[in-house]
Amino acid sequence: MILQRFLPHRKKIELRPTAIPASELSYSDASGNMGSHKSALTHWQNARKEHLLPSRSDFDLAVLAPILPNIVLLDVIENPLDFRYRVIGNVAMQNFTKNYTGISMSEIPGKGPDSAVFSSLKTVVQSKEPCAQNIPYVGPNHDFKKISSLALPLAKDHVNVDKIMIIVEFLRIQPCDKLT
Repeated sequence: MILQRFLPHRKKIELRPTAIPASELSYSDASGNMGSHKSALTHWQNARKEHLLPSRSDFDLAVLAPILPNIVLLDVIENPLDFRYRVIGNVAMQNFTKNYTGISMSEIPGKGPDSAVFSSLKTVVQSKEPCAQNIPYVGPNHDFKKISSLALPLAKDHVNVDKIMIIVEFLRIQPCDKLT
């Protein structure tokens, strides 16, 4: 399944690092496997209840168990804005260049305030809406082409984003079809 934004004149668009309101996110069976994104988004929407945003404690880890290896949890740091890696699931950890737990994004070359990833996370904090994006993969596994991620804002007070839960899918390079 592939995460997409519904537009009447187009069936699919490439995910961009901009916030897409949860109400506009949908899934198609066209290609790829974004089951973890769908599970997480559905659980996030249900966990919100009557609140603007769910808190981390609103999540049922038993429901999320199948996708826990794909989850990265970031703390939101204010003044100046930054994001610190709090938890990294084992699938994510295996495909990162190193263990970033406890490290802020501004300390990592290519992930600071001028990067597309940082910018999309800033948008999640400001808009208080999920953000879906595809980014090129840079890491130890040369058979991956890109990372598809879904960033979900969390708030202990149900209003001000203090954590972001990211669900990552590593998309492999597909072999070319034979022309004969």
